[in-house]
Amino acid sequence: MCRLVDSEMTKVMTCTSAKEIWDKLKSIHEGDVKIKEVKLQTHKAKFEGLKMNGDESIEEYMHRVSEIVNAIWGLGEKIEDSIIVKKVLHSLPNKYNSKVFAIEEAKDMNTFSMDELHRSLIAYEMRIAKEKPSDKEVAFKAKKKAKEKLEMKIQMQWKYTS
Repeated sequence: MCRLVDSEMTKVMTCTSAKEIWDKLKSIHEGDVKIKEVKLQTHKAKFEGLKMNGDESIEEYMHRVSEIVNAIWGLGEKIEDSIIVKKVLHSLPNKYNSKVFAIEEAKDMNTFSMDELHRSLIAYEMRIAKEKPSDKEVAFKAKKKAKEKLEMKIQMQWKYTS
């Protein structure tokens, strides 16, 4: 079931046909040709400037990419999957360099789909997260090392004073 939000409803209340309502809503959301072109250029600029943030997960980044691509498609312009795949690969942080290289060497970039890329990057992210020690492990190791140093220092002082 679909319905209009109150702000849209007030704008189409005077319309007398479904076609008139549709045209009015289309005009509201897409705008005229000039507005549509400006929106398209804005979304294209966002696409060109895409970079994955350091604190962003692959899932979050891929969602952001999809939002931009869908906005461009919604304005009537198509972007080939191969262009999106290449853009994503070249906009990942350095920690993904080995995976990017492996994908570029093993796959045909003209046929490699966004779904395949998404799955591959999620799996890689899970592997590198598993390999990275947790903060607790790092703190425990540092505490253990400090304790060992202190014990050695005490033993050395004990030898010299005995």
